[in-house]
Amino acid sequence: MNEELRQIQMLIDCGQKGSIPIEYHEELEKLGHMNRMPPRFWEMVCYSLELQTQSVIDLLKGMVLAEAQFTGWSGGSAAAGIWLYRILQNRLRDDQDQLDNIADWVLQHSDNPWEPFGTHNAGSPRSLKEYYLYEEAFQEWKHDIFLKEEMRKHYGVIKRKRQALIHQASLKEQAIRSETRNQFLGEFMELDPTLRLYFIARDDKFPPSYYPEECFELEYLDSELLNTNVLIQLYEKIKNDRGKKWRELRLLLEKRIATRMKYKSRSGWTGDRF
Repeated sequence: MNEELRQIQMLIDCGQKGSIPIEYHEELEKLGHMNRMPPRFWEMVCYSLELQTQSVIDLLKGMVLAEAQFTGWSGGSAAAGIWLYRILQNRLRDDQDQLDNIADWVLQHSDNPWEPFGTHNAGSPRSLKEYYLYEEAFQEWKHDIFLKEEMRKHYGVIKRKRQALIHQASLKEQAIRSETRNQFLGEFMELDPTLRLYFIARDDKFPPSYYPEECFELEYLDSELLNTNVLIQLYEKIKNDRGKKWRELRLLLEKRIATRMKYKSRSGWTGDRF
């Protein structure tokens, strides 16, 4: 412990001088571990040596100078300068001007972005004035990020509500379309079967699949009310549809159309019924 106390005194001496004497280099260069000692260690040092406030300030400066000068002294967020500054904050709670001067000195001489406050210094300030400017800008940036995140959340909520409303409207629209279709088909099914086939063939809005299978009563394809052009129109509509129902209807239409075309060819008929 006596050896450690001697080394602590060397660091206090460096702080008093504002630089590290050449004769201290060889020994202090090997003591980088001291800059990573826990807060309790520095509290014990200040208590056991009964260090006066000025000595604690000098010790803080000595640690900062050594960290900046020697390889292996980096303390990061656990550097001694942070713990010693907190000890000084307790001792100088009524002297903010002196605390500000100490912080300003540390910022000018330290390369550790965590000193002296223990929080990462935004913008690598080299003075307390710069620190406050960077900190203000950093807090504004954080606030902007917060506002953007809040806006993003609100946008997401509004977007989901809009999608839900669109979905509900779509369901209502589907229900209306379904109701309209059922009402139309209810009346449509009361028509003459031949007229139903004629209407389906000429329908320019809906495909044959819109209509129920009961509409396609194949025995009515031979009706004189359905001329060849109507049969061809119906065939063109279903020729690419798949399924047994459509296959049967296609084959039957092909036969009916072929038969009529042969009849017209033999008879010399140039017109068409209906």
